[in-house]
Amino acid sequence: MHTKINTLTNWVIAITALAIFIGFIIPEVNHQTGSKLDFQKSSLKAIKNAIDQFYADYGRYPKSINALTINNGKYLYEIPVDPVTGNADWEVREKEPNNKWYINENVKYNYWGSPPNKWTPNALSSIFDIRPRPLEH
Repeated sequence: MHTKINTLTNWVIAITALAIFIGFIIPEVNHQTGSKLDFQKSSLKAIKNAIDQFYADYGRYPKSINALTINNGKYLYEIPVDPVTGNADWEVREKEPNNKWYINENVKYNYWGSPPNKWTPNALSSIFDIRPRPLEH
């Protein structure tokens, strides 16, 4: 009987220690993920503001994301990296003529869930909107 109580006590102590350890780990993981998503949102806002400023200056939307880095960083010094994926692999949407989503010109590969076409603007098209690429499942 005494051995069963010792074994049960050892199990309770081990499970309690494990629960405490997991209790410290989970908030840290959630904090890191939340920080990345917050930074991603602020990067998207900065890019969208740069697109709007470009439009205000030129009366048209930019032909590429890289156009936002012209004039010594008047709009952006560099294209922000998506902190979730670790790459500058934003997706772009053209305003004219098709209003479709594309992989931007900085992406060198297709990825899971990517739009079927790479951004190759014609004379009428321009970048109207931007979003992060979908996370792989």
